[in-house]
Amino acid sequence: MIIVYLAKRAALYLVILLAIIVFFIPALYLIQATNAPNYSYGQALADGLQHVANYFVSVLQGNWGVVWPDADPQAVTRTITEAYVRSMGLLLVSLTLGSSAGILLGTIAAVTRRSSVSLATLGLSILGISAPAFFLAVVLQASVVNFNTATGIRLVTVGGFGWDEHLILPAIVLAARPMAQLARVTFVTLTRVLNQDYIRTALAKGLSTNQMLRRHALRNAAIPILTAMGVSLRFSLSTLPVVEVLFSWPGIGYRFVSDLGLLRNQRPQDPATLVTIVLLMGLTFIVVNLLLDVGYRFLDPRLRDSATRL
Repeated sequence: MIIVYLAKRAALYLVILLAIIVFFIPALYLIQATNAPNYSYGQALADGLQHVANYFVSVLQGNWGVVWPDADPQAVTRTITEAYVRSMGLLLVSLTLGSSAGILLGTIAAVTRRSSVSLATLGLSILGISAPAFFLAVVLQASVVNFNTATGIRLVTVGGFGWDEHLILPAIVLAARPMAQLARVTFVTLTRVLNQDYIRTALAKGLSTNQMLRRHALRNAAIPILTAMGVSLRFSLSTLPVVEVLFSWPGIGYRFVSDLGLLRNQRPQDPATLVTIVLLMGLTFIVVNLLLDVGYRFLDPRLRDSATRL
């Protein structure tokens, strides 16, 4: 059954989360050793492994993995309840914007079958995929600032937190890659689907273009589009720290970069918050993968049958 399949996948992902802890904490100590001449790599590795053991003990005691006595367990709670919510809200807005625009552009290009529209869609996809997030962010910020300087008109806020106009620029930067990726995949997949015989038969029977798209074309193109959406979301997650730092958006990416800078000191703060951020990112990746697995089996009966035989 699919429940058994998902349970096996969840068990595998749990092992991955444990591995993240085992490797990440010693890595923090090794980074610390590079900035401390009197702190050897061997001692750093030993301290890191000891911290891993203490971390699991602290988690079992309900202290969020906080090991050092002078550390604040509430900092981890604030990271989960505040920073993570801000990051996921930004990601949700950007993914909704990028997916809607990308699928719409790809569908229009495939249905119109005009070379100029197709060329523009492919050019947009190449530009969106190739442009680094930090470059697009700097260009947008510079454009807004220069426009404000030249005209005295303030378009949007170029940094800071707020569920209003503060969302616009970071959401556009995070949405650029999903929009470009989905536009290209939708265009290529729908073009192939629309050339099939059953599509011509459906149109010959009197179905309108919109009915044909809803009932046949988009359903058969759904799996590649869903895959592209998942890949785009993973890319957005990996780009999140850069975008949040550039726009001063106080999410988990901003918090991760800020706390990681403490490793420049000889004695950094307790890394429980850093570990929590990495685990939250890993858990988000895992949830995305599980949702994609469920979505694939919902759309393709052959995958449901294979899961049933497991």
